[in-house]
Amino acid sequence: MIAELLLAATPLVATPPAPPADFLAYVEEVRQAGATETARSELVMVASIMAGTSVFEFRKDPQTGSYYQSYRSTSCPAPGLSAAERQKLFAEITARVEPVLKRLRAFADTDRSGFVSTAEGWEVRRTFEFGAELAALVPQEGTDRATLCKLLHVTPAEFDRRLEAYNALVRWFAGTEVRFLPAVPASFPACDEPASGPR
Repeated sequence: MIAELLLAATPLVATPPAPPADFLAYVEEVRQAGATETARSELVMVASIMAGTSVFEFRKDPQTGSYYQSYRSTSCPAPGLSAAERQKLFAEITARVEPVLKRLRAFADTDRSGFVSTAEGWEVRRTFEFGAELAALVPQEGTDRATLCKLLHVTPAEFDRRLEAYNALVRWFAGTEVRFLPAVPASFPACDEPASGPR
């Protein structure tokens, strides 16, 4: 009886099969990149905008009055470029983006683990977009916190948290050459304080 029980239990403790080679290669690729695929994608997007190879705009719809994000590349190859010219263009883009990406990766790694998680990558993108959106809004809408919170779809607490995070990002890149990292006011009036700018 005991032997039968042991035989029945044998499959339960069997050694699991080794992971497929392509899976191991993928894991190594992610490890070498120092970030998840999603996190790297978010960081590359932000670094490209900061380096000037892409453009981020926060535009106002004249009909609805609402704002929307717009992205476009400034480095699309012109038709008819030779392979050598395309390679040169790609090398120039990489040379501009990589130093920014490297520093941005260090900023994103908030737990100093040496690896950027998906959550950390997304937080950097959201922080950057918040600052860029805020910088675009202030000249148009003024500095009234309640108005800005409404247009940015954030609570006052989230507004303060993201403002602090964005200002930390700007300080992190102090002395580093970037083409787009707009400054924003260090603080904004509370709801019961007088606001400046158009209403």
